[in-house]
Amino acid sequence: MYDYVSFDYKIVIEYHGDAWHANPRIYKPSDKLNVRKVLSEKTACEVWEEDMKKQRHIESLGFKYFVVWESDWISDRNLVIERLKNEFRIHI
Repeated sequence: MYDYVSFDYKIVIEYHGDAWHANPRIYKPSDKLNVRKVLSEKTACEVWEEDMKKQRHIESLGFKYFVVWESDWISDRNLVIERLKNEFRIHI
């Protein structure tokens, strides 16, 4: 399951929560993620590997993949929107 999928444009956009997806600007690979304790206690590196597997899968189907980090969205959502528009050459 992906956060947003456009079959017309073959685009996938994922919104990654900083804690849930272990933002690499915040977490070290060996850090344990308490937010995921409900499911299991994983390291940041394990989460990154899961996310990368998901990304590679959708890209293998011909989709472009774009991640929006929670902290980026909070600090400057207009910049995130501009990055999306430039990356995919679309009008939002």
